[in-house]
Amino acid sequence: MSLIRTLWQHQRILMVICLWHVLIIPVVTLLYLMYPLELNGVNGWVKPLKFAISSAVYAGSIAWIATLLPTTSRWYKLAAWTIAVSLLIETSLITLQVARGTISHYNISTPLDTTIYSLMATFISMLATANIICLCVVLFHKAIPTIIRIACGWGLGIAVVGMVAGVLMTSVNVSPSQLRTMQVDQKAPASYGAHSVGVDDGGPGLPFVGWSTVAGDLRVGHFVGLHGLQVVPVFALLLISGRLFRRNTPTQHQQLVQLVGIAYTAVTSLLIWQAWRGQSVISPDILSIGCAMAIGAVVLVGAWSILRSGAAKPQSQ
Repeated sequence: MSLIRTLWQHQRILMVICLWHVLIIPVVTLLYLMYPLELNGVNGWVKPLKFAISSAVYAGSIAWIATLLPTTSRWYKLAAWTIAVSLLIETSLITLQVARGTISHYNISTPLDTTIYSLMATFISMLATANIICLCVVLFHKAIPTIIRIACGWGLGIAVVGMVAGVLMTSVNVSPSQLRTMQVDQKAPASYGAHSVGVDDGGPGLPFVGWSTVAGDLRVGHFVGLHGLQVVPVFALLLISGRLFRRNTPTQHQQLVQLVGIAYTAVTSLLIWQAWRGQSVISPDILSIGCAMAIGAVVLVGAWSILRSGAAKPQSQ
């Protein structure tokens, strides 16, 4: 309860948005179960449900980082408000489009749908910019304990890498049917952009998340990258608590966090690259497997080297 009270005091706007998303999760879940609506071959309510969960976690994470700052940063406060408003509008518009019986992302079939999609793109761009501002504030705020500053810096940076997949989905990648409409039919498509690479969206996918099982899916790297914001800081907190590698020095802990940050960035980049090559996450080729094994080998060798080294002098965390 003390953590929630602290979060509420430091970043009330983000906590309000976090709570709002938490409250709509059961509502959208009921709609998902009781009033299924098929859009692109899947239950349309799954998208607002996924966004509600992800947005609640993201808002809570940005709020928690704010508690680490000894004084309220004007830039961080501006970024927090931008993120809060962007998340609220994004989830609301996604839910509105499902209620209207149509898709939200890539939809340019009518002037209204184009306006809604343009608004979504604008506010997500603002959110990405705000995330970068948070990253800069954290990196330059030397009062934050070193290991936490390193972890949050990596987490926010990896989130930016994950957002690159979002840029590819909305601005670069087009489906075969969209390409055919533009090049062969010489017409404007009803939608522009896709998360599947090499096939039209809406094909066979993994349960709930819907990631394509027959082609590349940019949502995989997008998802993994965004949640680096939780994974790396949690790893750092486990090190500080003494639940991992208890007998090692603060310097070794910092090196381990750096190693995890580098490895997580590499995995996120690999998943985006794999999807861009039109390859399903569950069907990696020898090249993807080799890259994954190389990342794993570097992590194992790096961790072994750090843990075996006792020469570094302890530094203040």
